[in-house]
Amino acid sequence: MKKITTVLFLFITAFLISSELSAQCQPLFTVSQSPANNAIVSFTDSSLVPGGNTLSWQWDFGDNNLSILQNPTHTYQNNGGYSVCLTITVMNNNQILCTAVYCDSVLVTNASGGGGNSWC
Repeated sequence: MKKITTVLFLFITAFLISSELSAQCQPLFTVSQSPANNAIVSFTDSSLVPGGNTLSWQWDFGDNNLSILQNPTHTYQNNGGYSVCLTITVMNNNQILCTAVYCDSVLVTNASGGGGNSWC
């Protein structure tokens, strides 16, 4: 009976720690567009993650372009609305603690390429 209790205790403890870390894994970012040309967009990562862990970034700018930089700048070629998504992965000792995605919209009105997506 002692063995079963110990295993159950360890399982519950591991579950609680895992749940606590996942709850802290929140991708977030801010967007800054150039006043002179709003097709030039800077993205700043402001994700909330458990301290002392390794973080990786995967940006999808909504126009078939990607980045793995923490704080990328992207230039859109066409006007339109784009859904930008940031996927973060938090790791500790080569184990994934959590992966989460956050998306937001960017509106480009003066890209050099002109047309493109319609805003909806």
